[in-house]
Amino acid sequence: MFKNQEVINRLKTEFIPFAGNTNELQVSKFDSPEKAWFLATGSKLSPGIINGGTAQGFYVVGADGQGYAYSIGGRQKDQFMKMLDDGLAKYNASPSIPIKLDILPLKTWTRVPPKNSLVVRTISRVVPMPAGADVRNTSIGRDHYWIFAEDVADIKSAKGKTFAMPLKMARRMARFHLVDNVRGEPNRWRYDNSRVLDITMTRISATEYSFEGLYKLTNREAHGGAEKGIAGRLTGFMTLDPTQTRATNFEAYAEGYAWGDHENTSGAPPGKFPLKIAFRSVDDEISRNVPPQQSYFWDEYLNPLSSKKTPWP
Repeated sequence: MFKNQEVINRLKTEFIPFAGNTNELQVSKFDSPEKAWFLATGSKLSPGIINGGTAQGFYVVGADGQGYAYSIGGRQKDQFMKMLDDGLAKYNASPSIPIKLDILPLKTWTRVPPKNSLVVRTISRVVPMPAGADVRNTSIGRDHYWIFAEDVADIKSAKGKTFAMPLKMARRMARFHLVDNVRGEPNRWRYDNSRVLDITMTRISATEYSFEGLYKLTNREAHGGAEKGIAGRLTGFMTLDPTQTRATNFEAYAEGYAWGDHENTSGAPPGKFPLKIAFRSVDDEISRNVPPQQSYFWDEYLNPLSSKKTPWP
């Protein structure tokens, strides 16, 4: 939708577009003028956001706190344009009053990749769709996985033609990215939830490597304390820079099954259902600005082997 030129032109000429992070503007335990303004304004259109309901969606608002239109769906072009029509009509009937907002530097937890990191986009799908599955399972899970210079250094220093994928690299991928995020944001796997994580790398040349292996993670964090899990096979390929300690390309495919869900990912098909996750390195505007979802728990993301649990910011 946001690649549609008609939508782009309208947002540029009739509105002031803004994209905010609800983790910072809604659920963070730290208060800020921006958070107070957003909750006071947004709750006029979606009252549930002040009681823990999701603040995701599209808003048409005025700087003075007037709320004009809201939609949590409306992801198709015609639906989105109708919301803009409704919001603009209400704005014209009651224009916002110019005000001065004393905005302080926003306390942010949005991370940027460390030097020489490679950004990898992940796409998750429930395919094929089980018969009778909830419509929420037709969604697509998206995230970014960061491969650090430390991971590359471990690969380059590995002995022999075949060797285990560096443990931090493998555990980071498993804990934070081998997840069922199709219907929403899942809890991250804990440091001790890996039951099987056996990924073998093969050196094809001085800069090229293939890898494959098995994974299985489980815990008792599904609804009612039931088991939640994921298991399958991972295959992939990566290329390293010959002169620097960084990766230049990464592609992988995880194919297996998941089972169970929790309050943030409710609606999973019963029993075990097929879940596929694709990984591909990218360099675009989105990848440069959107960090891995679980990087809020930065110490855990940096060192996924540690038992230390990072609190929500």
